[in-house]
Amino acid sequence: MEYKGYLISADGYMNIQLANKEEHTDGALSGHLGEVWIRHNNVLYISDVEEDDDDDDGETRDCDCEINS
Repeated sequence: MEYKGYLISADGYMNIQLANKEEHTDGALSGHLGEVWIRHNNVLYISDVEEDDDDDDGETRDCDCEINS
């Protein structure tokens, strides 16, 4: 299972907050969940998504996040 969304915040334990989150299973979109918190022990990786040239506010970033399930 993979989540895609905007990384809003992360703390020292790597608990993360994502906005506009989409859930993907086996590469296919399986749902929209909005804003979520993901506990640190469920995070396997976080990666940056290619940026659009017109999105340069610097405050939020698209990211992928795979979790334990």
